[in-house]
Amino acid sequence: PWGLDGQQPPLEGFVSTAVEGVARFADLGVAIEEGYRKLGPDFPGMGEHWINPALVIAGDLDPRRPPVLSYTRVSGERKLVGFAFTRVLAPGESAPDEPFPAAAWHDHSGGVDEESVLLTGPASAHGTLEGFRLSMVHVWAPLGNADGLLSQNNWALPFLRAGLPLPERPTITAARALSTRREGLAFYRVLLKEGLGLRDQDLETASSAFAEAGERADSWVARQGGTRADAAGIEELERIWTELWEQLRAELPVSVFGQIRILDLS
Repeated sequence: PWGLDGQQPPLEGFVSTAVEGVARFADLGVAIEEGYRKLGPDFPGMGEHWINPALVIAGDLDPRRPPVLSYTRVSGERKLVGFAFTRVLAPGESAPDEPFPAAAWHDHSGGVDEESVLLTGPASAHGTLEGFRLSMVHVWAPLGNADGLLSQNNWALPFLRAGLPLPERPTITAARALSTRREGLAFYRVLLKEGLGLRDQDLETASSAFAEAGERADSWVARQGGTRADAAGIEELERIWTELWEQLRAELPVSVFGQIRILDLS
């Protein structure tokens, strides 16, 4: 993958080489044999992270051996939807700016299974965080991403999980409504409890509201019958998510609502 002059290839060439290299991981068994292990949940907009610890520690940007593979469940089977590269950064150290632009990297001060992975957007790649951290850049291939090949989240995933053809440009609001279904509902409950610290009645109130949204999303998927959502269908999904937050605002104390609002704004 490297030129005769020792320089890194342009991003397009790097990604093309990487796509060829990861094709074998469409079979999850191959990934497991090569040392990848699941870490964390199936995030609504990022899928599952399958990590190769040895490659993370090595820190090499080898396009044929990314340290992270991204899968999500479709019809009960895991589907490869992308991959990611990582670099462990020391305090004050910046993420590399080749072959990926520096702005594409996002930092984690802890493990990638933390709830903060969902709650934080791309962090500075210029060493503003204290302590050692893991910097990561996602590549959404072979699936693709309407929001950009290197975006942190891919909001096509909830449509994919639902067994639906991808809209031309899925909106984040509609995709989040779909993410309240089934496994997504369990994810949000854990996030509300462990990530945001809700307890007792507040947790039950919020969980119940998310469950109701999930039931409405399930009904919407059933009525779609496997067809591509049109503009009216997307608007209906968006209302499910919007009305969920109207319900939460009405039923939760102001301070608690403000605490969990990050799930709607991030």
